[in-house]
Amino acid sequence: MNHKGGVGKTTTTLEVGTLLTRAGRRVLLVDLDPQSTLTLAAGYPPAQTAQLPTVYEVLRDGIDPATAVLPTPHGPSLLPAKIAMSQADLVLNAAFKREYLLRDALGKLSGYDHVFVDCSPSLGLLTINALAAADRVLVPCQTQFYALTGLLQLLETVALVRERLNPGLAGPMILPTMLDRRVRHDREAEAKIRELYPDLVLQETIPATSRVRDAQLGHQPVASFDPSHPAAAAYRRVAEVLDAA
Repeated sequence: MNHKGGVGKTTTTLEVGTLLTRAGRRVLLVDLDPQSTLTLAAGYPPAQTAQLPTVYEVLRDGIDPATAVLPTPHGPSLLPAKIAMSQADLVLNAAFKREYLLRDALGKLSGYDHVFVDCSPSLGLLTINALAAADRVLVPCQTQFYALTGLLQLLETVALVRERLNPGLAGPMILPTMLDRRVRHDREAEAKIRELYPDLVLQETIPATSRVRDAQLGHQPVASFDPSHPAAAAYRRVAEVLDAA
C-alpha cells in the first residue's frame, strides 16, 4: 500500500507473485483497487471482468471467493477487481463487521502459501479491509522527496489499525522504487528515507528503468520479459525477503 499512486504497488505485486510461483509457492493476488490495473496486467481487461464475479461480489454479496478466483498466464491465481468497486465505501458502509469483510472472505480459502493484496492509492474502506486482513505491509516508495510527505501518515494509519483492528499486523517494510542512482536527487531521497526509517527500509531497491514499462506493454512481468535485467534481479531479492518474512 501507499497513499500515493504511481510508485510501483501493482508492478511489485505482480512481479513478486510471479517469482514466488516459479519458486514453487502457491500464490494468490488480490486486486483491491477499483482501477483494476493488476487485473488488467494479469490478462483480464475490464470488458471481461464486468461479466465475471470479482472481489467486489465477494465483499458485497458474500459469494464464495473460490468461485471468483482466476488463473493467470504468469502463474499466480487472481481474485480480480472491477470498476464498480469505486462505490465500495458507500455500498459496504453499513455492512456488519465492515472492516473484516476481506479477512473473513480470505479465511474461506486454503492452500495458498502467500496472498498479496494490491491496494488503491487512497485510505478508504477497501484499504482498511486489506490492513485488517494482513500479516504485514509492504510500502513501495518512490525515491522522490515529495513521496516522503505521505509516509508518516501511512505509518500512523498502520499503527492505528494494529491498535484497533489487527494486533497481529507486523511493522511495515518500505521498498525504495524507481531509483536512478545517476541522479543526485534520487540518491539523496533514498538516503533520507533510510535516515528517517532505518529499521523499516529494505536493503533491496528497485531501479528506474524503461524495461518495466516495456514489459507492461507486452502484458508481462519483467521477470518473464527480461529475466536477466537488474530490475528482475531486484524483484527476485524482494521475493526472497517476503518469502522468509
